[in-house]
Amino acid sequence: MYTMMRSVKNAACLRGETVMIKEVRDPYGLLLGFIDDQGSRMVGKLYTGEVVGIYNKGRDVTEDLSFRTLCTGNGLEDLIRKNAK
Repeated sequence: MYTMMRSVKNAACLRGETVMIKEVRDPYGLLLGFIDDQGSRMVGKLYTGEVVGIYNKGRDVTEDLSFRTLCTGNGLEDLIRKNAK
């Protein structure tokens, strides 16, 4: 997964784009997932690449894939930690 993230960043840099990807790890350093900043929204993904939620910056809510509101504010990190277990 690390090499896939690196290749995504490299491809975006070649196109002149910036990619903001934050790693989410447990207290022991184990990689649980990523938070990908895509401008007006942020996407939370498990280390397997499965999308677990979307944070809409304009509405300031975190939604699941069915667009149901899970919480106000950015709850992606907690959502990744919950689903990675």
